[in-house]
Amino acid sequence: HEAMRNVWNMLMTKYGPAIFLPPYTKSHSNLGIIAQFTPGTKENGTIFLHPVAWSVIAECILGRGDQAFEIWHRTSFITRSHDPNYKSEPYVYPEYVYGPAHPKFGQGSYTWITGSAAWFYRATTDWILGVRPTLAGLMIDPCVPKSWTEWTVERDFRGARYIIHCDNPHHINKGVKQMEVDGKVIKGNVLPDFRDHKSHIVKVTLEN
Repeated sequence: HEAMRNVWNMLMTKYGPAIFLPPYTKSHSNLGIIAQFTPGTKENGTIFLHPVAWSVIAECILGRGDQAFEIWHRTSFITRSHDPNYKSEPYVYPEYVYGPAHPKFGQGSYTWITGSAAWFYRATTDWILGVRPTLAGLMIDPCVPKSWTEWTVERDFRGARYIIHCDNPHHINKGVKQMEVDGKVIKGNVLPDFRDHKSHIVKVTLEN
C-alpha cells in the first residue's frame, strides 16, 4: 500500500506514473547509460510503459479497481489517441511517453519495438477483468471500478470456450460471491477444465 501511495503522491502525471522523478540532468558514470539520456526521454524520468502495466497489476493485487482503471485510462492508446500531442499510432503502445521535464511531455515514442502491449494485455484481461489462467484452471477474480455494473468476457482455455458474464450489483471493486457454470453453482472461483471443445456459460456475482 505504501509503495503505491508513493506512486500516486510522487510519480503520477496526467499521462500516468513516471518511472522516477526528477530525472537525471548530469552524467553519472556509476549509473551507466540511463543518466546519459536527455531528461524526460527513454528511461530517464519518462512514463515508461512496462512498469506502468505492472502498476495496474499492483493496484489489482491491492483490490483497488478504481485506481487500476485510472492508470490504464491515462496511459492507454485508446484514450491517448484522442490527444493531438500524443503523435503516435492510435492503435499501439509506445515504449515510453516523454516525461514532464521534456518539452514534448505527453508524446509517445518508440512504437512497435516494445513489449508494453503484451504486458497491458495481461494487466487488463488477467487482472482488471480477472480472467486469469492458473495451473489449477481458469480463475475468475475481477478487480474493476465500482461504477461497473456488468460485463461479459469470452475466453478459450484448455480446449473449451467460456462465456463469462459478471454482475456487480453492489458496485464493489473486488470479491466473487458465487459462480455458476452451465446453471450449476460451483465452489470457489476456478473454472473446471472441460477440454471438450464446447462453449460453457459462466455467471459470476460480485459481493464483499
